[in-house]
Amino acid sequence: MAKETFDSTDDEKRLKNNPEPLKDYTGPDDVSRLYRMLSNDEKKAMGDIKEMSQLLINKIREVCDDNEYRKDAVKHIQMGAMWAIKNLTDVNRGKN
Repeated sequence: MAKETFDSTDDEKRLKNNPEPLKDYTGPDDVSRLYRMLSNDEKKAMGDIKEMSQLLINKIREVCDDNEYRKDAVKHIQMGAMWAIKNLTDVNRGKN
């Protein structure tokens, strides 16, 4: 059975896709249990980061031999995109 996919900038579906946070928990959010609504600029930035990362990965796969160097390059681009998006979407963004 095919799983439904949706754009990661779709706030409504993104929020519905995640479990309810613990109601009385007020501690740190180190594993991104909580989400916040993103501005249109933040959504565009997140989409841009993902698209540019994918384009770079595509180019690396096109021009580099399939070996450990290429795998590491792809892995680090994925990790860089993940950390950039985590920073962009963090519930505490702008509070530090």
